[in-house]
Amino acid sequence: MVRTEHAFQLIRKELVEEFDQPKGGETSPAADSSPSLNREEVIKLLSIFESRLSFLLLQSIKLLSSTKKKTSNNIEEDGLLKSNKQIYSQLLRATANKSASLLERIDVIIHLLGQLAHGGSGVSSGAVQ
Repeated sequence: MVRTEHAFQLIRKELVEEFDQPKGGETSPAADSSPSLNREEVIKLLSIFESRLSFLLLQSIKLLSSTKKKTSNNIEEDGLLKSNKQIYSQLLRATANKSASLLERIDVIIHLLGQLAHGGSGVSSGAVQ
């Protein structure tokens, strides 16, 4: 799932371009040639992705917690468990925020995927609004 970060960045770029486009019907030739995003489809797929990511993080936390009880303390696993818990917490808070725009939701996902890709480095409780 971490490999999807680039796809979310492309979707974000399309949303920003759509938002920044002049409203008066003036469109550049580049804007005419690129297909516009189907917002409803993006929202639906984003919701599915968020729920799958949440499920995988929870399963990872459960697995790491159960192995922690059975084995001696492994510093690397402890760090991974802590970062997964923080990322999971941030994801739950973000998905609970029903007033968040599509762009804000995508920004959160990009941020969390970046944290997962880097092993949770830079994780802080206030990193995501």
